[in-house]
Amino acid sequence: MHIKNKKDKNLTQTSWSVNPLLVFPLKPAKLPTMKVFLSKYLKLISQVSLLIVLATLLWFGGKWFWIEAWFVIEIFVLTFLTKTVPFRISLSAFSRGIYIAVGISLLIYSLALGIGFEERTIFTSGIIIPPIEEFAKFLPVLLITYLLYKKQKKFLNPSDYLWVSMLSGAGFSMIEKMYFGDATFSYTYGPHLGGIYFFPDALSAGGLGYIGHSAATGLIGMCFGLGIYLKLKVKQLAKFWWILPLVGFSWIVIEHAIVNIGFIENYDMLYIMKGGEITPTLFLILLVPTLGISFYGMYDSIKKHPVIKKAFIGESKKTIKEFKDGKWADGIILLKKTILMLRKFNIFVWQKITKN
Repeated sequence: MHIKNKKDKNLTQTSWSVNPLLVFPLKPAKLPTMKVFLSKYLKLISQVSLLIVLATLLWFGGKWFWIEAWFVIEIFVLTFLTKTVPFRISLSAFSRGIYIAVGISLLIYSLALGIGFEERTIFTSGIIIPPIEEFAKFLPVLLITYLLYKKQKKFLNPSDYLWVSMLSGAGFSMIEKMYFGDATFSYTYGPHLGGIYFFPDALSAGGLGYIGHSAATGLIGMCFGLGIYLKLKVKQLAKFWWILPLVGFSWIVIEHAIVNIGFIENYDMLYIMKGGEITPTLFLILLVPTLGISFYGMYDSIKKHPVIKKAFIGESKKTIKEFKDGKWADGIILLKKTILMLRKFNIFVWQKITKN
C-alpha cells in the first residue's frame, strides 16, 4: 500500500488492521466457553421474546404502532453515520423502555391509587404521573450509561444518547398506545412536508400538545449527551454539566403536565408554552450540535488521515458490486463489515474529541 501522508504511515504501523477493517483495531480471538454459549442462548431467548412483543404491538397497536415506527426510522437515518452503539445496546434500550419504564410507571400509579389518590385529578395526572413517566423512560438510558462506564470507563456520544433515549421512549409509547384504540386528536403539529410530519406523534388536543414520548425522551437524551460533552471537553463547565439535562427534563415534564391537566380543566395559563409548539423547534435546535459534534470530528479525522476515506470508499465499492452482481449473501457480509468499520471509526472519533 502506498502511503502519501506521514501520519497515515504512523497510523498503519500501530495496532491497526489493514483490510477489511482498515485502520481499526481488532481484538484477539477468544476460545468459546460455557459462559459464552449460555450468554448467546439467553440473548436468543430475549430476541425471540422481543419479536413476540413487537408482533403483539403491531397487531393491537394499529396505526399508533406505525406512527412510532416512522419516528424511529427517521432518527435511525439521521444518526446512522454518527452512532457508536452496537445493535445489542439499541435492542436493550427499546426492550427496557417496555419492561422497566412501563413497569415502574404502572407500579407507582397503582400504589398512588391504592393509597387513596383519585384517578384523573389534577394532582394525580398533572403532578404525579408526568415526572414519574419521564424519569422511568430515561432510566434505561441511565442504566446503559452506568454499565458502560463501569465496564469500559467511557460514555456514549451525543447522537448515541439521542438514539437510545428515543428507543426507550418508543418502547414505552408503543405499550401505552395499545390502549388508545380509536382516540382522536385535533391536529398534528411541527415541521412537515405536505402530510408527512417529522414528529408524527406531536398531537394536539384542544390546542394543548405533547411532542410524543419518543421525541420527548430523545430531547432529554440530547441534553444529557451534550451535557456529557461539556463535562469531558470544557473544564470550566465540567461541574455544571448536569444543568442542561435538568433543564431538558424539566421542560418535558412541564409540557407533559400541562397536557394532562388540560384533559381535566382548561386554564388560560396552560397555554404559556404555546400549546407545546415550541418543543419541536427546541428539538431541532439541539439536533444541530448533537450531530454536528460527530460530523466535525469525522471530517477532521478523515482530513488528517486520508487512508480512512480510501478504506470506506474501497469497501463501499466492493459491497455495491456484490449486490449488482446478484451475490446477495456476500454483499450482506461486506455491508456488515462496512457498518462495523463505521462504528469503530465513530468510536475512534469520539475518543479523539473528548481527549483534546
